[in-house]
Amino acid sequence: MKRSRVIYITLGLIAGIALLWGLWPAWTLWQHRHERWAELVQQQQRMQAAMQEAQTLQKKSLPSLQESQSLIQAISRQRFGVPPIVLPAGNFQIPLNAVSPQQLAQGWEDIRSQTSATVVRAELEQTPQGWSGSLVFKLPQKP
Repeated sequence: MKRSRVIYITLGLIAGIALLWGLWPAWTLWQHRHERWAELVQQQQRMQAAMQEAQTLQKKSLPSLQESQSLIQAISRQRFGVPPIVLPAGNFQIPLNAVSPQQLAQGWEDIRSQTSATVVRAELEQTPQGWSGSLVFKLPQKP
């Protein structure tokens, strides 16, 4: 009788430990649910912002080829101090020499947002004076 009682107690302890071990991941998830929920809300907000930006860009009408070329010329002179080099297939190369990070970022964003041009090649080197190298932009083709 005493031996069977020890066996039942041992089996009960093993079952209790197995139950705790099986429930531990669920308990951990339950404890961190608020943090995870906040992460998911932030991710959803970022996705909605990206979706709105994509919709805005889809609705935006593209400037004509001549307007885009003029804009790139003006932005290049204003932001980088040099005119772009016209390459075949509607590409533009902008040589850079000791351009500050702010100038580079603003010029790049201005060209992208105003002409919908994309960078097809960036050869940049950071020097103590700023960024040097070149950017090659391609204008979008109208359907």
